Amino acid sequence: MSSVSLSSSRSKRSGCGQIRRSSASRTADVDVLIADDRPVASPTVWTTPGGHRQIRVIASAESSDEVLRVAREQKPHVCMVSATLDGWATVARRLKQLDEPPRVLICGAPGDTRLTGTAMLAEADGVCHRYAAPEKLAEVISRVAANEKFFPSLPPDQLHELLDCVDDPDRAIVAMLLDRIPPDYIASTSGLSARSLHARRQVIITRLDAERSRENDRLRPTR
Repeated sequence: MSSVSLSSSRSKRSGCGQIRRSSASRTADVDVLIADDRPVASPTVWTTPGGHRQIRVIASAESSDEVLRVAREQKPHVCMVSATLDGWATVARRLKQLDEPPRVLICGAPGDTRLTGTAMLAEADGVCHRYAAPEKLAEVISRVAANEKFFPSLPPDQLHELLDCVDDPDRAIVAMLLDRIPPDYIASTSGLSARSLHARRQVIITRLDAERSRENDRLRPTR
């Protein structure tokens, strides 16, 4: 079976009027922005199983700054962010803070606990295999575009592994965020202001992403 990677092609948006981008219905076509610092060629259009909707790659970006600029200009329904992109977790958070935020799908290796946990903390909407089969990728994008969350479950042992990477004072905060407890409640129970919690969350995300990068570098085979 063939596989689909993140695309580096840059297709042009049609000349139709500007469409407000929030979520797409289950039958509407989905416009996708791809953020990848290691782009390879792949199709620019996918069709979901049953042929009910098309997934169109309308633009791509190869740096954090470019991702945010293109997202503001093109207003995609979904932004697929590669976990190899420098600062990908921070990019995900900043995308979700735009005036018209896209749905954010993080693409990386399957079964990566730190990736999943960090993506959830970064307020992404799902994770998927970087080289998923075309029909699977189309299904995931379609579901995320329709306001579904798409994360694998974190069993207790994997959750503990993730929490072991966090300083003791932050473990309760991380556990509550992963449990999707409202930030206002977390701030009040933790004795933090909303601004302090926001900043603390960013520190945690940055640390987890750095830990994961170091681990991946250690496991990567040398030539």
